[in-house]
Amino acid sequence: TRPAQRGSERGGDLPPVPTLLGRKHQRAEYGPRERHAFRELIRRHPTSPRRADALLYLGQTYSGHHATPGQSTDYRQAIALYEQAILAAERDWIKAQARGRIGQCHERLGRPDLARAAYQEVQQKYPGTPWFKVAAELEKKLDRQPR
Repeated sequence: TRPAQRGSERGGDLPPVPTLLGRKHQRAEYGPRERHAFRELIRRHPTSPRRADALLYLGQTYSGHHATPGQSTDYRQAIALYEQAILAAERDWIKAQARGRIGQCHERLGRPDLARAAYQEVQQKYPGTPWFKVAAELEKKLDRQPR
């Protein structure tokens, strides 16, 4: 057998998280079953490079991104999970998306200044990621809102 690759883009010892859940792509709804699967992945594979992916996706189940209709949100829990994802991540796209999602959570909690700071951090630290443009657009949207 081949040794597991630990390359920053390959993800190392586990396949992509959606594949672990029997999904072909990341744009799926995540409900209670997936929330449990993400927690189990984090618990069983604490040193896996895919741990950051699972933390990101678990955060999305709490923030309402890709969540099943009617699933409850907990923005504070989502922020905590996104922060953990940033700390665990080796790949910039995960860090950028997690920081951007933190900004969106702050928006929903009525904290536009913290949201803006998160969007600006994405633009400053992760210019080569897809979230660079998203963060810029979200910051512009904030600027158009009455204070």
